[in-house]
Amino acid sequence: MKKATSRKARQPGQRRKSGAASRKSGASPRPKTRLAIRRKRAPARAADKAPRRVPRAPARAARVVGARRAAKKASVRKVARRKPAVPRGLQLKPPFEAYRGTKPYIFASYSHRDMREVFAVIKRLADGRYRIWYDEGVEPGNEWPEEVGRALLGSNLFVAFMSPSAIDSRNVRNEINLASSENKNILVVFLQLADLSEGMKLQIGTVQYMNKYEMTEKEFYEKLKKTLDPALRG
Repeated sequence: MKKATSRKARQPGQRRKSGAASRKSGASPRPKTRLAIRRKRAPARAADKAPRRVPRAPARAARVVGARRAAKKASVRKVARRKPAVPRGLQLKPPFEAYRGTKPYIFASYSHRDMREVFAVIKRLADGRYRIWYDEGVEPGNEWPEEVGRALLGSNLFVAFMSPSAIDSRNVRNEINLASSENKNILVVFLQLADLSEGMKLQIGTVQYMNKYEMTEKEFYEKLKKTLDPALRG
């Protein structure tokens, strides 16, 4: 005689319930295996963490960008090779050749910061056939103080173009000192209002002077020509 079992006998035509169906019906789920647990806890693969690649720009666009970068670099190199800016006054060329001879002539003393205005005055005098020496006449390779000193001592009239820049110029002060010590005929032309130092007042405070900044161009040149010795031209 067969023992009775707790499992119910299947009825004819009845199928066996699947695991999912049995879980729905209240049956206890199967325990997870160690392999399933390890798979669940396993970290994501490196390939899954890798960032997505940004699609590349078309070849034509890349060439355009490369050409722009090359042009920018070329312009930077061009600016780097450019010569530094030169002060505006120093860009002027000598208006005429300084006088070199034995006849009476004028020595012009000025600051290079006033070069533009001074060149305009001496150019007009040179056009009127006045003989003028100025420091643009120093030949390359010669000693500057020696050349200037010889030209000053050989001159018949020392004309000092005065301004705040001329007062601050060591060369102008040295030339005035030499002209005063050698008892040269001195004419001072004030291009601008300038306060003379005590030493300059002692040297040129009593000499003849002209305030160009207070005159019109016509008045200035008419008075200047009356002041200059006719022997200085020819």
